[in-house]
Amino acid sequence: MNSEVWKHLPAVQKGQVYAYGSFGDKGDEFVMEDPYSLELQLDTIKNLLLNAKK
Repeated sequence: MNSEVWKHLPAVQKGQVYAYGSFGDKGDEFVMEDPYSLELQLDTIKNLLLNAKK
């Protein structure tokens, strides 16, 4: 994300890129594809997109 290539991508320059995933106490919810992880992924993505509209 610190490379010049990344910084010059149109979506990055327009602020249209959303970082997601975490390595907190739950681990990274985007590694697994079980029902619980899929629910965490959906909640995370929904919150990122809704907060971006504010």
